[in-house]
Amino acid sequence: MILVLGGTHETTEVCTLLNQMGLKHVLSVTTDFGAKLYGHLSTECLITRFEPDTLEAYITQNRIELIIDATHPHASLVKAMASSVAHKMNLPYILYQRAVDIEVELPTFESMTQAITHVKNHANEKTHILITGIKHIREWKAAFDVSQLYFRIMPSLESLKICLDEQIPAGHIVAIKAPCSIALNQTLFKDFEIDYFVFKNSGAGSAYKQNIASLEGVDVTPICIQPVVTNDNDSCGDLTTLETKLKTLKFVIHNGLKH
Repeated sequence: MILVLGGTHETTEVCTLLNQMGLKHVLSVTTDFGAKLYGHLSTECLITRFEPDTLEAYITQNRIELIIDATHPHASLVKAMASSVAHKMNLPYILYQRAVDIEVELPTFESMTQAITHVKNHANEKTHILITGIKHIREWKAAFDVSQLYFRIMPSLESLKICLDEQIPAGHIVAIKAPCSIALNQTLFKDFEIDYFVFKNSGAGSAYKQNIASLEGVDVTPICIQPVVTNDNDSCGDLTTLETKLKTLKFVIHNGLKH
C-alpha cells in the first residue's frame, strides 16, 4: 500500500498515475476542502495532520510500503517530518515536487518571519497589506494592527473560521480559489489601498505568475516568499521519472507489475 501526502494539484497527477499502474494507495489531506477536491482520486482519503508518532503508527498498522510526498512546496516542516519518519522506518520515500524558478527579479525572503520584519521596518500606521494564505496570520497580527491587514484565502470553512477566530474583520477577508485573475487582484489593490502584496513563489501551476502580472502598472510593493527546493535522489518533478522510480521499487513486483 502506498501513502500519498497530498492537497495540491500534483495530487491529481500522482493519484492518476498510480491508478493507471494499478497500484493501491491511500490519500492523506489536511482539510475537508482538500478531500472534496482530490478525495475521489483514491479509494480511501484521510483528513488528518500527521505528527511523527501518528505517521509511524499509521504506517505500521496499514502496512504502508512507500510514501509519495506531493504536499505544497512551502510545507517544509511536513516534508522534513515525512522524510525523517520514512528513513527511520527504512521505508522508500519519494518527494514529487513541481518546478519552481527561484531566480526572480523581486524582493524575496526565505521565510515569512523575515518578510514580516522587513515590512514592519518600512511601514507606518497607514500601511495596508494584502496577504495570501492564513498560515502566518498570528505573526502578522502580532506585528500590525488588524485594520492594516487583508487576507486572500481559500474558500473553505476551515480558513474562514481561522480568520474569524483571530478576529479579522469580515471586510478584510477575500475567500476565493487561486489563481485569481489579474483584474481581480488589481481591484483588491485599489479598493483596499494596498501598499504591500505578500505571496509565495509556489512554482508551476500556482497563482505565482498571476500574482506577479498583477503588479504591473500599480504602486504596490511585492513581498515574495521563496520555497525550499530539494534536489536529491528522493525527489522528482515529472511523471515519467516518478513512474520509473515506482517500477524500480521491489514492492511494485509484489503488486504483480512487470518492469
